[in-house]
Amino acid sequence: MDELTYAFLTYAPFKDYGPAFKIGRYYVFGGVAADQIDGVQSSWDITTATGVSVFGGRPVETELDGKRGDYIYGGRVFQRIEKKAEVGASFLKEDDDGGRYREEFGLDVWLLPIKNLELQGHSFWNNITKGWMEHSYTFRVPLQRVVISGLYARSDYRNAFSARTLSAFSPDLLGQGEGLTKIGASVEVPLGGGVSASINYTGYGYRKSGDARYYGGTATAEWQSLSGGISIHRMDGEVERLRYLELRAYVKKSFRRMTFVMDAINLRYELPISGLKDAYSINGTATYKINNSLSAGVDIGYSKNPDFTNNAMVLMKLVYNFRKDL
Repeated sequence: MDELTYAFLTYAPFKDYGPAFKIGRYYVFGGVAADQIDGVQSSWDITTATGVSVFGGRPVETELDGKRGDYIYGGRVFQRIEKKAEVGASFLKEDDDGGRYREEFGLDVWLLPIKNLELQGHSFWNNITKGWMEHSYTFRVPLQRVVISGLYARSDYRNAFSARTLSAFSPDLLGQGEGLTKIGASVEVPLGGGVSASINYTGYGYRKSGDARYYGGTATAEWQSLSGGISIHRMDGEVERLRYLELRAYVKKSFRRMTFVMDAINLRYELPISGLKDAYSINGTATYKINNSLSAGVDIGYSKNPDFTNNAMVLMKLVYNFRKDL
């Protein structure tokens, strides 16, 4: 059943701060957890300031050693100051046939110290390798005619990918002993009439692959039920994989009960990698709202890159909401 992406049931018997429950195959996100599981989850905002969530089940992992004897569980607690701050602490543990496979702890924070300054980020710790997996923090300053954003991130691949959960994240592809530090900033300017433009720059410092610079611009527009965007960026690095031109475009159209989305990305390498000059990804989504409770959709994607020559994906989805007040 590993081809099944998700199938779950959510039950929330209380309208206010009572617990909600989820069971089935789904993705769990919260603090250090970002995993697909077959299991159960419960989340509860105990008060407007305090909340907790817990989950447990079997991990859904591809091309590893199977799921027999594997268990995953974890949770997150948070404390909130309304419209000012939220701090969360989380953990995740996965056992593989009774052995320690993953033990991770996380701390996340969101702050709004003043009206025009928003800060958020997280730090994750690998308790098996005894090292930090990742630090990632951003700030956002919305002014009257411009929005300024910045980021700082640092990751150690040995700690972050010591236990891989997807076959795509193999040590051979990521690089043994690699690490990365990112520092960047962007400026977004609303131009009026649903149109906005932005420019951004990010500096990458790789432990083994050297330095790289990623810079470019994006333009987006929205008009009634139609929206879209286009961007062009340059990655200029010291190794072949980090020298390319990136083009991206997307469009979204809604009418009556239908919504269509198309997203395309092309990477044109300065020099061919594994004989490939252009890598690309094309994804399309169509969703039909049958009634206020039921909707159906299909996602279709195709990509080609130096690591995966041909990769096609089709996802069928059916969503039913039991709430009658929607």
